[in-house]
Amino acid sequence: MARDANMPASVFEYEKTEKAWTTDKEEKSEFKANCQAMDCLALALKPMELLRLLTKAITTEWPEGEAWKVMTQLQEIYHPNDMQSIVEVRYKLAI
Repeated sequence: MARDANMPASVFEYEKTEKAWTTDKEEKSEFKANCQAMDCLALALKPMELLRLLTKAITTEWPEGEAWKVMTQLQEIYHPNDMQSIVEVRYKLAI
């Protein structure tokens, strides 16, 4: 997973184009979707170890975080590629 091409480079760039009335519809839509996704992830992720994924996605460019980074980390945890990791995840989910 990677950042969408329509996503602005940073919140500050988005705010600058918003003030100048030059924001594309796609950029505005992607920005809004990212904010909504981060809100939903914050509500959905209950264990503290998963909430830490949200703080890892926060940067100076994106103080609210980038949802694609959280989703990538979640996929690494819950959709592993090797057999040992698959068994470990199934064991964790069974507890």
